[in-house]
Amino acid sequence: VWAVLPQANDVWFSTGAGIERYKDADFQLTFFYEKLLPVLNIPDLYHLFAGMTIPLAEWGTLGVSVNFVSFGETVVSTDAESSTNSNSSEVVGAISYGTKLTPKTSIGLTVKFFYSDLSSGASTGGEDATTFSYAFDVGLLRKDFLIRDLNAAIVLANVGPSVYYTDKSDQDPIPLTWRLGLSYEILNTLDHRLIV
Repeated sequence: VWAVLPQANDVWFSTGAGIERYKDADFQLTFFYEKLLPVLNIPDLYHLFAGMTIPLAEWGTLGVSVNFVSFGETVVSTDAESSTNSNSSEVVGAISYGTKLTPKTSIGLTVKFFYSDLSSGASTGGEDATTFSYAFDVGLLRKDFLIRDLNAAIVLANVGPSVYYTDKSDQDPIPLTWRLGLSYEILNTLDHRLIV
């Protein structure tokens, strides 16, 4: 090591092999709003998200998020002369935790609680078509998988019980999903980094 230079929350090391940077992770806050189907210009059809990551030093990272989707107003006609209006929406709150098991293997877990409101008393003869439930996601990341600079991740999402809206005998499973991701670092220099 030729030199050690602190820069704000970072520490830079100049060594015979190059320059290394140790970054002290910061809290991060993310927020976004998007219109769904903007070409239709429906004002109550939108998506909101807010999330925060909290670094826990060598213990890993904690995440908290809230996801809200408004599906807009639905008009339900019961016969030729009568109809009712209903708003539909869904909100998901999540707590996530991720940490390294080894220098090349990391694991993460997310626990989600969701409330889904398809219609409040419109289409079911006065009954609310709502549900509240939970699910969890688990993921595994492996660096240098099979060959150097190849990373592989696998995620199992939405593990949880079936849900129902009005009739307990008519339950539907939530969409259990497997995801696989691969990345390969082609180039890594002081000025450029290319990952496929």
